[in-house]
Amino acid sequence: AMSFAAAMIIGPVMAGVFSVSSLFWLTAALSLSALVILFTAVPEPPKIVHHYSEEEAKIKHVFKDKDLVRMYITFLFHSGTMAIAFFIIPIVMKEKFDMTTMDYWKVYLPAVFFGILAMAPAAIFGEKYSKGKEVFLASIGFIVASFLLMGFSNSFLWFAVGATFFFIGFNMFEPLLQSFVAKFAKVHQKGAALGVANTFAYVGVFLGGAIGGWI
Repeated sequence: AMSFAAAMIIGPVMAGVFSVSSLFWLTAALSLSALVILFTAVPEPPKIVHHYSEEEAKIKHVFKDKDLVRMYITFLFHSGTMAIAFFIIPIVMKEKFDMTTMDYWKVYLPAVFFGILAMAPAAIFGEKYSKGKEVFLASIGFIVASFLLMGFSNSFLWFAVGATFFFIGFNMFEPLLQSFVAKFAKVHQKGAALGVANTFAYVGVFLGGAIGGWI
């Protein structure tokens, strides 16, 4: 969460100072560094063996559980709205409010700050008090309100509030999605189910980016 927040602040500043292409070079360098750390510092995980038949562990079975399928679709929409927001927010800041990339942090910093603050109570209510559905509904409400504020407000202040609402809603969703998939899946299907869920998330990013570009 902290690295994501830092990237949201540092990324626009770097793009403003060194150009957008610098972000790709930085990403490449960080990826190579991560590989070095993975092979030199990260210990091998313990090997866990489950005694299930090959037939029972097939990937198609993770699509037979209706709760899991609902979570896959939720992953897709969650990531799709994220891609749309990340595509449109900087365009609106530039074209509607005449902001440069060096000024984007004025919106992203408070938005990320309050978004991170929202993660803890969302996780507590969702996990400890079993209020996951209520947390999901609240986060959807924040996301809907955010798009309405960002789309129809002519005030920069209300636009910034809308962006903050989006990050709050998005971050309330985030910690519970993976947890719910892991809970709904049978013990030998958790890896497959999480893999399918994350695949749906990346499809959602693609669709959200395409829809955002079309809009």
